[in-house]
Amino acid sequence: FAKASALTTTESSPKVAEEALLLSSLVSTIKGKHIKGTITVSSDCAMEEDWHYVPMEDPSLKTDVDNMQEHQQAESFLGQRLASKSIALVAVQGTHIRKPVAGIAVALHATLVLLEFKCTGVWKEVTSEGAGFAAPIRELPHTQFLPLNWDNQQGGDTVRLRYRKDGISGGNLHLKCTQFIDATDTRMIEVEFHPSGSRVECQNSVLFPMEEHFNLASLQVALTKSMDGSVSPALHYKSLASLLAQFVETFDVGAI
Repeated sequence: FAKASALTTTESSPKVAEEALLLSSLVSTIKGKHIKGTITVSSDCAMEEDWHYVPMEDPSLKTDVDNMQEHQQAESFLGQRLASKSIALVAVQGTHIRKPVAGIAVALHATLVLLEFKCTGVWKEVTSEGAGFAAPIRELPHTQFLPLNWDNQQGGDTVRLRYRKDGISGGNLHLKCTQFIDATDTRMIEVEFHPSGSRVECQNSVLFPMEEHFNLASLQVALTKSMDGSVSPALHYKSLASLLAQFVETFDVGAI
């Protein structure tokens, strides 16, 4: 049995070559260290290893700052993806607004649609005077992006939309966006998102100055030039990515 310069010249070469290929393709982890390198098979079937240790990053050694930076990077990436896709969806649908609160609401609505929520219309707060049989709740047709008169509640200062999603408990979910002026004369927006069956006040909300995420000056200029008093909101958002990232982190939106 003569030695050969290549495995292909021996009778056992197919088997040895197969084993060598298998071994060389493995990335092994032993006692917290990666083994990295190549394995060479000589003509007498002996294997000579040429490898070195590459220490793995120990998660226990990470500081709070490291974890925070990783979280912010992931949050930033998610927010940017949601913002770009939401604005594109709103533009494709040709949605126009008259008030900034509607602009915020439609961006959140587009995000929920992208996350596979199904809009089931506008919801109204139930009072004792209005108690009775509720109308059946149905999803909007696939060709309809928003329900009728979605931005015509309380003079346009509040938007209430209703959703459902498979895998989310609580049945219907309510999105509420309200604009108001606080004690310092700052125009504010509060966002709530909670199960419709809940009888307690929404414990989580996102509250921010309107100017933080919407350019009121540019909206006003655009509205004065509009023929019908409405414009596309796409050009008037500010830091939308951070708002959407905060929204999906604050509220239960299911798997993303």
